[in-house]
Amino acid sequence: MKKGIFFFIGVLTISFLTTAAVNQGKAKQEAPDLVITNVKVDTSNIKKDKNIKVIYTIKNQGKSAAKESAAAIQLLNKSNKNMGKAIKGNVPALPPNASYTTTVTYPIKAKGDYVINATADYNDKIVESNEFNNNNNTVKFSVGFGL
Repeated sequence: MKKGIFFFIGVLTISFLTTAAVNQGKAKQEAPDLVITNVKVDTSNIKKDKNIKVIYTIKNQGKSAAKESAAAIQLLNKSNKNMGKAIKGNVPALPPNASYTTTVTYPIKAKGDYVINATADYNDKIVESNEFNNNNNTVKFSVGFGL
């Protein structure tokens, strides 16, 4: 009789764990998914104020709303070495398929070749359907003799 009880408890435990895993997977598919969809660098006023403007767009391509989050812009040299602190910005809550575009100013101290890297959900506080696509948008640009 004891073997039958253990078998039943074992089957019940496996069934519960399988159901929990399926439900967790389904919840993950229904989660928000924040991505950077567009990054532009405006160097038109670099001679005047030694700053560039970075315009970027964050989109929630997931199936549920995303809470407020943070995004960041990072300046790198052509060897991908950090050239300063990340500039963070707040992103409002975004319903599915909604986008938010913002502009930040980043100081440039020397002429050269640079890369701007934009990252959505910078603090990794949003549980997303895909946690690996937040940092996939970069723009290369050069600053010439005007600086």
